[in-house]
Formats: sequence, structure tokens, C-alpha cells
Amino acid sequence: MVWRLLVVIVVLVLAVGLLRAEAGAPPPAGVPLYKGYETQPYRVERSLGAAEIRAYGPSVVAEVAVRGPRATAASRGFRILAGYIFGQNTRGAEIAMTAPAEVEPRRPDGTRIAMTTPVAMAGRLSDPQAVWTIRFTLPAQWTLADLPRPRDAHVRLAERPARRVLVLRFAGAPGDALLAEKAAEITALARAQGLHAAGPVEFQFYDPPLTLPFNRRNEAVLPLR
Repeated sequence: MVWRLLVVIVVLVLAVGLLRAEAGAPPPAGVPLYKGYETQPYRVERSLGAAEIRAYGPSVVAEVAVRGPRATAASRGFRILAGYIFGQNTRGAEIAMTAPAEVEPRRPDGTRIAMTTPVAMAGRLSDPQAVWTIRFTLPAQWTLADLPRPRDAHVRLAERPARRVLVLRFAGAPGDALLAEKAAEITALARAQGLHAAGPVEFQFYDPPLTLPFNRRNEAVLPLR
């Protein structure tokens, strides 16, 4: 019985991978990849053990704001954004999948939170009234002017300016307890290093949901001034 369950899991993982691979053209040469998916390039300014300070250049993103507990909001948001990149747009065009998917807390009116404490973050993760922005960085070949418009009015396309962030990488299934722990850890690290946050802790998830926990790449991200 156990081996049959394992076979089903493997088949589902492969199916998700094939579906993602079929969307859009392969990334151009020289673009950084994670397990075959394009990622946004960055420069490491400083390594701090398991964490590092990164500098990202400008990018174009697709995002959607969703209300609910973090896990529920993320699942719904990912489905909405997947619809856009898999062809639910004005040209019926498929846009290549990238990694990671991002999750950022927002105020109830959808505006960005200036900062939050780890305790507040822990409560927000399971709050049914919390608002989250779910975001994909789109492939570097696209500009905002070139992108097809989404058919779903909830999807927002935007240019994201260059930014500097503190990033803490970790493995494991990203449940609320683990995310709250990492939010507290990265906040404490920033304080110890004399770094000033420009916003709340965000999360980046690089792998499909069925990826085994030990093989997952997750990141807690703290925007810096």
C-alpha cells in the first residue's frame, strides 16, 4: 500500500513539472535557473552564515492580493496567477514559469505594511482576515509594455524597482510554525547586524507543493533600507 502511495506522489510531481515546463519558451542562455526554471539574478553583498544580503535589479511582476490565512491565500493566489501565465490573458499567450513564488503580508486595504514584529507575523499567518500579496517575477525577456493583459481583473502587472534584502534560506514543509520561527530568526539577525528593515518579512517558495520537505528551498526575505 505504501509503495503505491509513493508511486502516485512521484507521478503527480512529474506531472506538475511537465505542466510547468510546457508554459512558454525556454529561458535564454546565461539566465540563472533553479531546477530548470528561470530565477531573477542577484548579487550577494555579504554572507552571514545561513543568510546573505542580496541586491536585486528591477523586474516585472504579476501579483494578486488575497484575503485569508496564509496557506489558503497562497494556494488561491498561485492558482489565479497560474491561470494568467498559462494563457488566461488577452492574447492567449503562455508565459514561462519562474521560481520562486513570493508571499508578502499586506494591510486590509491592500497597501504595504511598513514593518511588523515576529509576534504580529505569527498571528497574521493564521488570521482569516489577513491580506497577502502572492507574486511571480516574470521572465526577463518581458517588459511591462509587451505583456498580454490578464483576463482576471484581480491580477496586477507592475514594474518592481531594484531592491536590497536580507535572505535566510531554509528547508522543510513551510507550515505556519516554521515560517513564524524563521521570521523571528531573520528579524533578530537584522537587529544584531545593525540592518534597518524597509518592510515586513516576506517568504519565497521555490518548489511545487509535493516536493519532499528535505528537498525544498524556502527563503525568509527582509527588505532593507
